[in-house]
Amino acid sequence: MRGALRQRRLLVAGAALIIIGGIGLVLLLAAFNRFTVEGSVRPPLNFRTVEGSPVRLAAPYTRRHLLLFFLVSCSHCREELEHLRRLRPAISSCDVFGVSLSHPAATSQFALEHAFPFPIWTLPANEALVQLGVRKVPTLLFVNEMDHVNRVRTGARSFLEDSLVLLRYCQGDALGFSAVDSLGEDGSPMDFRGTSGRAGIR
Repeated sequence: MRGALRQRRLLVAGAALIIIGGIGLVLLLAAFNRFTVEGSVRPPLNFRTVEGSPVRLAAPYTRRHLLLFFLVSCSHCREELEHLRRLRPAISSCDVFGVSLSHPAATSQFALEHAFPFPIWTLPANEALVQLGVRKVPTLLFVNEMDHVNRVRTGARSFLEDSLVLLRYCQGDALGFSAVDSLGEDGSPMDFRGTSGRAGIR
């Protein structure tokens, strides 16, 4: 009897260690990606369309592209999406992708209501965090033809700044140092890690 009880305790302890180790690994990867995604190569990414079909953003992609990560409930995200809508004809040399971290049903309704001139895809928030270090919204990734992430920008900006930066980047210029970006996060970015369940990621 004691042997069976001891064996059961060992199994429970082993399972607990595996779970704790797995959580620690995920957190470590997220922290690592947070500091290394800018300047690194974008990995291949698997999304879902608003209709639920799988879509893969392969690497190499061979064109400059912008990835805007957002929540449908985030007002600053909506501002950035609207800026991209207005700028879309002027930045046609770049591909633009909106990536919703919200629930697919909410994203589908949102995309239907706004009819953006670029694809809207969905990605689970935990995958955006682990694969790309995205922890706040809106987050905009500037990715070049070789799939290098040239810049990661968090928070909303004015339409004027978006116009200047996006036009320059999509015309092939290097972004270099930005006095505005050097100020850090702007536009009240929302940290979705503090939310739980569908109430927050909606």
